[in-house]
Amino acid sequence: MENFTNAYAAMHQQMKNELLHHEPESDEKCIFSYAQIPWSPGDQVSLFLIRNTTTGALKLVKKTWDSDYDIKRFSTGIFNLSRLCIETSTARLSAEQREMSTSMLDNLTDLPESLEMPGCIVLDGIEYEMTISTDRISKNYQWRMATDDLDIFKPLIDFCLYLVR
Repeated sequence: MENFTNAYAAMHQQMKNELLHHEPESDEKCIFSYAQIPWSPGDQVSLFLIRNTTTGALKLVKKTWDSDYDIKRFSTGIFNLSRLCIETSTARLSAEQREMSTSMLDNLTDLPESLEMPGCIVLDGIEYEMTISTDRISKNYQWRMATDDLDIFKPLIDFCLYLVR
């Protein structure tokens, strides 16, 4: 059954849920995920670095919301929550790229408890989420205004964004 709403907040929440969810295959494990989800339409993206538990191969899954398409399609202001335009693409990492990403994950040490800057109020900003789940690290971060500690993750985030540009 189709699910309709005229509430942008409900549509935004559905889009966010779809971007943040990726179900790996039975022989795969998500070892890194990153998402940036602005409140206003445009530039919503999530990335999932997936390791094949049998072969060790890595792939990067990118999900984006085609906001231009949906805003035009739902120009009356009524959103079909069952048919949002979420685009998914997958890139298989080469041996060199796999080595680089593994090295960046292995070099993450002394991880902060939080990346959220305390005491800041952000009204209509970007929501960020990042999860690291390796054999030695299990961390989940959410923030709107990051501390300087984000710098230790920037090489890995930028590398993944570069791979799926």
